[in-house]
Order: sequence, then C-alpha cells, then structure tokens
Amino acid sequence: MRAFGVTRLGSVDELKVLELDSPVLASEWDIIVQVKAVSLNPVDTKVRGRAIPASATDEQRKPSRNPLVLGYDAAGIVTQIGGNVRRFKVGDRVWYAGSINRQGSNSELHAVDSRIVGHMPSSVTFAQAASLPLVTLTAWEGLYHTMHLPLAYNDSKQIVPINTSSDKKRILVIGGAGGVGAIAIQLAKLSGLDVIATASRPASQEFCKSLGADLVIPHLPSALKAPAPAEYFVQELKNIGIEGGVDYVYDTQSTVNSTSGYFDASIEVLKPFGKMVYINGASGPVDVSKMFRKCLTLSFEFMFSRDAHTCEPEKQGEIMDATASLIDRGIVKIPILDESNVMKLTLENLKKAHSQLESLSTIGKVVLEF
Repeated sequence: MRAFGVTRLGSVDELKVLELDSPVLASEWDIIVQVKAVSLNPVDTKVRGRAIPASATDEQRKPSRNPLVLGYDAAGIVTQIGGNVRRFKVGDRVWYAGSINRQGSNSELHAVDSRIVGHMPSSVTFAQAASLPLVTLTAWEGLYHTMHLPLAYNDSKQIVPINTSSDKKRILVIGGAGGVGAIAIQLAKLSGLDVIATASRPASQEFCKSLGADLVIPHLPSALKAPAPAEYFVQELKNIGIEGGVDYVYDTQSTVNSTSGYFDASIEVLKPFGKMVYINGASGPVDVSKMFRKCLTLSFEFMFSRDAHTCEPEKQGEIMDATASLIDRGIVKIPILDESNVMKLTLENLKKAHSQLESLSTIGKVVLEF
C-alpha cells in the first residue's frame, strides 16, 4: 500500500513515499476506508517537525511512530467494518478528521475508529468533503459543547435555524476568513446570534459577509507578536455603532498569552458573564485575574481530545452526520475551494502543499486526491 509520511522529523524534504502493509482492523469499532481525498491543516506541518532546527540530532528527529504516516482530514469509501459497527456498511461514502494516536490518512487505505466518522454529504465531491472535518469539529465543539449555544430541531429531528429574538446575543469571531472561522460564522448564525467577524483584507471581509457575518472589523496581524490594545475591539465596535460589547469571543488566531494576541482586548469587549474560547492553547503566562470582576469564562477547544481520551468519541460521528444534513439542505455552505488548491496526491505536490501552508500564502484549504 502506498502512503506518505516521514521516517525523520524535519523540513518538507523529509517527506517521502512509503510502501506499507495494508491496515487491519485494530478494534471491533474500526472501519477500513479507501481514501479518495485528504486536506492539509497546520497540525500536519507541526507533526512533520517544522519547528525542528537543522542542527537537531538523529535522536531528536525520531517520530513517535516510525515510519509515521501523516494526515488527518479525509473522505473516502468504506471497504471493511468491525464487529461492533452498525452505522456503516461496505461502500458507504464517509468523511472524518482522524486521530493523533494512530497512523494518518495520507494513505491509500486507512483504519479509523468508526465512532468519529460521519456519512459524507451526498451533494459534494470527495475533495470538497475532505476540506471540512477538522475545522467543522473545532467550530462545532467550541460553540455548542463549550459555549453551549442553542440548537433548534424540526419534527424530523433535523437542526434548523433559530429565528431572531429580542434577546439576541452577539459573538466576535477573530479570524473569520480562516477555516474554523468560516464554519463558526455559519454555525453562530444557525443559533440566531449576531456575528461580528474580524478579517484583514477587503476580499476576506467580503468573504465573511458572504457566509453570514453581520459586521466585519479589521484585525491586527501584529497582535500575534505584541498584544492588541485592550480597548481595540471596544473602539472598533463603537466605530460601527455597537455599544455594550459582546457575549462571546471565539479566537481562531492567537494563543492565550498576556504578552501577545487578543486576550486583554477580548476581556475588555466581553459583557459580564461572557465566554471566550481559544483553539491554539496558551503560549505563556496568563493573568486570569483580569477576568474576575466580570465573572468571565475562558475555555479551550482541541478537537482531538475526544478520540485521544476515549471521551464519548461517538459525538464526533454525530457532529459529522448533522453537518452533512446541514450542507445537503443548503443551510451550511462549503467555503470556496480554489481549483488551484486541489491537486493529485504525489510526493511533489505534498511537499508543495506543506510549503504553501507554512508560508501562510494559501487562500482556503489545500486538498490532495488519490
């Protein structure tokens, strides 16, 4: 079986074609998937070892598994199922975001826990489907499992948009034009919120509006190295006529760090009892005492947690199925997938895709097809 990965951590030059035995069912919950398309996320380059210095020793370059197959997001066709699997049958089209504890999806065949897998939307291609799982799970869990935004259902138990009310709440999505931000905007609108997104370029701002953002304000790229002024968001909202702050902040860009990012600005713009979620963790000391007088809540979202700790992994399969229904009913849009970002999965193209991702020059997701 052909796969792509590394035997040494490091730069894109460490990527190679691997000839491996076909995967087997490791548990009764597993399925084997013939992978049709995969997409890249920043975690792919991180696991490959992008931060490993050129001076690193061979010992420092050893991957956790050797060889290490890379990749997370995938879409494909089920070829085999385990004894406990009831949701799928051979031939089903599926999509999923994979696991950090197993070999990756950049392989012709892939073994994955069926509980974190969903039925693919019937209205999309494999390439389109492969572009969404990780960012969708990240947005969904952060908004619904952590912030506890409301969901409404029709008589058929399908999720439907919540009508506006007099008690409408506001959310600020930092990095609205990114992969997670683009889904978070749509899901927040699904819950009836007013959505304010940040985006830097005019094209990115229009993109956010096309997804449903009610208002868009500029963000400060420099804030990722030095903190944004505490009054930054408050003043930007005043500039567009909004007083009183927001109820939620979903930060898809920065880490929680008292010396950089949007932490202080988020505290300032949040209403009392507001909630903020970060998807990039903490990168330094954090003075949470600033949150006390407003009774604010700070939470993190790491979509691999359920699978890594076997904590109700079936919830991710449910999320993927619910999202497929929303897409097929035209309620959630797939962010534009640039045709130039869809390539054949070859070693050359994989190296190109990793380099593009590291340069921060891509618009939208990069997808590779078998």
